[in-house]
Amino acid sequence: MPIFLDRHDMVESSAEEVAKLHVKDLEAQGKYGVKFLTYWFDAERRTTFCLVDSPDKETADKVHAEAHGHVANQMIAVELSAIEAFLGRIQDPPSAKTKPIDDSAFRAIMFTDMVGSTEMTAQLGDTMAVELLRVMTRSFGDVWNTTAAPR
Repeated sequence: MPIFLDRHDMVESSAEEVAKLHVKDLEAQGKYGVKFLTYWFDAERRTTFCLVDSPDKETADKVHAEAHGHVANQMIAVELSAIEAFLGRIQDPPSAKTKPIDDSAFRAIMFTDMVGSTEMTAQLGDTMAVELLRVMTRSFGDVWNTTAAPR
């Protein structure tokens, strides 16, 4: 089945209330052949994102509508590997059984470009240029992991 990521604008909800809504989705999902995998709640931005394995968008929204009435404002098809790479998990953490998930879906993506990379590749050849980029990326990651704020 396709995997979808939906977004809800949750103007007046707390993390505890969103956790209760997620439990209601889990209780209603079986009737429709849908599986709600996890969610992210961003208190600062007042948004919630749900990751759902569903035959289609409409069926996922039917579960939301029946479970609690909060249908998605937006929903897109996604690849699980992309979600795991950018958001770090594709299922509820073990702690979700006892407390709300405290994990925003807000991420910053940094793109870097090496000046002269086309010329470098022509001079060094593809294999050496790719290896040089790997070393640069690894070095940048090491610096980021030791000096940046927690992700």
